[in-house]
Amino acid sequence: KKLLTKNRAMKFSSALVLFAAPITAYDVGCAYPSNMPDPFDVQATFIKLASRGIAAFETPIVVRLAHSAAYCDATCVIYHDDRALNALTKVQSPFKDAMPKKYFNPWSRALCIAQCWGVIFGGVVAPAYQSWGFEPLHVNFELAGCIAQSDKDCVSSLIEGADWDPRLVGQLVAFEIGAALKNDGWNAEGALVWDEESGRAVPCTANCAPFADTTGYFSRNQPGESRKWVEKPGRKHSSKYQMEGADKYWQPLLEHDDTGYFSRQEHVTPRIGFMVAPVVLKTLANRTLPDPNYDYWKESNMVIERLAKLSGSQGQKARVRFFDNKLAVRGMIEHYMRNFPSQSFEDHLMYAYGLSAGVCDSILLSCREKVRRDLVRPATVIQRWGSDEIRTYGGDPSVDGAKDIKARDFQAFIRVMPHSEFPSGSACICTS
Repeated sequence: KKLLTKNRAMKFSSALVLFAAPITAYDVGCAYPSNMPDPFDVQATFIKLASRGIAAFETPIVVRLAHSAAYCDATCVIYHDDRALNALTKVQSPFKDAMPKKYFNPWSRALCIAQCWGVIFGGVVAPAYQSWGFEPLHVNFELAGCIAQSDKDCVSSLIEGADWDPRLVGQLVAFEIGAALKNDGWNAEGALVWDEESGRAVPCTANCAPFADTTGYFSRNQPGESRKWVEKPGRKHSSKYQMEGADKYWQPLLEHDDTGYFSRQEHVTPRIGFMVAPVVLKTLANRTLPDPNYDYWKESNMVIERLAKLSGSQGQKARVRFFDNKLAVRGMIEHYMRNFPSQSFEDHLMYAYGLSAGVCDSILLSCREKVRRDLVRPATVIQRWGSDEIRTYGGDPSVDGAKDIKARDFQAFIRVMPHSEFPSGSACICTS
């Protein structure tokens, strides 16, 4: 068995166009649609399409959804291999001895991936199917039942009976991923809800909200509760510059959608650092950070100064927008790795899975510590200064240069995310 490099895979893909024809038995040279691109480009296309579909979710949830796709890729490799371990179960493929070795190739794996992504992301990847002439299988309810009953013999019988059709293997992978994620601690289906009366998480009975909190997290710094520092005629209070007591904790920021609708933030996924099992790390409990002991006056003025500099550079604004998009950054990294000449398709998928695993654990660690520290955002600190005049970014990204504004009107260049300040999730991800 040889794992083909990108150049070899492209040559074989061209040969497939010459020999593609309708068949009933599984022969990868004929099963691979003539318009379907090289396996590398299949995965790249799915990433682009899925990124558009999940970009609207909050960052931790984007990471979870992206990792589901990485599971697809890695497990489709593993189920067409006789040595690698399953990313979910950490055991070898149940088909490693029975599946013919001729199916251990990049194109079978690409067909498996195509089916798996379709089950997970649905219509988002449909344009690629239509362009390539790829025909996904309808849902095999018998296979789904076998998985629900953990009947391995039933699963193996169905897969072997289909002559190891990689699309059915892809459906198997998607079903297994769905089963694993159903009770993974993210509360993705909103099956649980926090009950204030009993002080615990209870089953949701109706109108269930996906990813709802199950820990009872509540901001200790509610807007409007502390107003001793508000300036009054003839009197000035210096305490508005001091972050003491409840004021040092995260405060939900006010947001609006430009249509007259205003809302206060809710801390996104506060439970995941405590209830979701890490992918690589054995535990999160023994990883903590010391108190940063922020000098809020100094730190906030640094934010104001940095935004003043940013306001005069359209290039810097573009870079901030790009690096704020975790999917774009991850896509950039994978793009350059994908085009590394000596790398096989399987090497690339395993690298991408490792990258995804590191991002997942970084998000869990940072979310855990954010909730534990629960520190206030610089935007809140600056807005407390009220009528103080500051020179910084004025809110219009098309304008070059800073302007004088009142501190109460301060906003960051990009949206301040709905979670507490410390530590930086982005810094944690980049470090990993």
